[in-house]
Amino acid sequence: MRIDTACCNSRGFADGGVIAALADNAMGHSAVGWARRDLGPGIDAAVTVGLSPDFLGSAARGDWLEVKPVVVRTGRTLAFAECRIMVGERLVARGNATFRMLSADGAEPNARHHGRSRNAAIAPCPSPP
Repeated sequence: MRIDTACCNSRGFADGGVIAALADNAMGHSAVGWARRDLGPGIDAAVTVGLSPDFLGSAARGDWLEVKPVVVRTGRTLAFAECRIMVGERLVARGNATFRMLSADGAEPNARHHGRSRNAAIAPCPSPP
């Protein structure tokens, strides 16, 4: 992504939130792709459980920012990824993230295979006698 004025803070550098959002997006899409490859087509989306960016340098207006994600591990419900955010050969930031894998209906993939979504309404406990 080319850094333009809308992505910069008052000092003219790429805002940390922009860098973190790009890292989150790249790692999440990569995690879904790898989970589909490893587990089959039941994985349709991922939501971020944890995101930890480390800002090691800066990117200025006009710089080309590139995010290089690597999926560390995928499972039925969680995936783990890391990434490097580069400007050319210069490391600007790195990130680690954990994602919860979801099916198209928003259910956890394990729950869907058992015929009921964990997100489905649960009947209240009966009152004691």
